Amino acid sequence: MEECFITSDGAAHVPGLLNDQARMGAALLKAHGATAEAKYLERAKELGEFILARLKNPEGGYYDLAVPGSAYLSFRLTLIEQNGAAVSFSSRWPKPPATPATAMPRSGV
Repeated sequence: MEECFITSDGAAHVPGLLNDQARMGAALLKAHGATAEAKYLERAKELGEFILARLKNPEGGYYDLAVPGSAYLSFRLTLIEQNGAAVSFSSRWPKPPATPATAMPRSGV
């Protein structure tokens, strides 16, 4: 997904704030949990990948926007409230099933 976010109309739009991306991702995960429809999980995955690829701050956390704009949006910031929304979104990801290589060893083995 190239610099876009998905809104309630299902269309991709120009870059939004991290907060927009993370909250929409969380809503999509809830929709997937309620309906089991794969399209919601796929769109949430796209948003998660966008956040990781375009908003990650190499010094820690995530920037508030992907592309600097004009006026107040000319600086990329790492804001605690928006990073909190991103952490909340990422913590809701379904856990992959354990494989023999990652499963906990039995005691006494």
